[in-house]
Amino acid sequence: MRLSKREINDQSDLHFKSNYGKDSRKSNWNTSFVLDFKSAYDSIHREKLLCAMSEFVIPSKLRRLVKTTMTNVQCSVKFRSHLSEPIPTTRGVKQGDALACLLFNIALEKVIRDSGIQTRGTIFFKAVQILAYPDDIDLMARTTPGLNEAFLNLEKSARNKGLIINQ
Repeated sequence: MRLSKREINDQSDLHFKSNYGKDSRKSNWNTSFVLDFKSAYDSIHREKLLCAMSEFVIPSKLRRLVKTTMTNVQCSVKFRSHLSEPIPTTRGVKQGDALACLLFNIALEKVIRDSGIQTRGTIFFKAVQILAYPDDIDLMARTTPGLNEAFLNLEKSARNKGLIINQ
């Protein structure tokens, strides 16, 4: 799915949902849009992740341990019992690592906070609601323009951290 000019309301193939089974294109009460990040765990800027950890007042000892696990990381590919030359990796978190989900959640929390979307309360008392689960985000809004604004703010914040929204 391609978002031309990043306008959500112009796309006929987007998946819109609404409360009480109403078609949100006919009712402006509540629209939502599900976002998925492209290669989410592989694309996070490590330095920005460490800055977010510092901003969230995570103890310096833990930050140093995480930095140590992400410094001078190399990987190799095994194909037919032959191991390739080491390939340095400078972005992302190690998938399968016990800390990977936690580190991605820290990065996602920073993206959401920087987007300016209010996270307190429910859609009944505000214009935009956000729900996040591993590498997916569900944006809900009372109006399509509100959804557009929230999407653009979230996309800008995500790009700043190295995350790209799937097209």
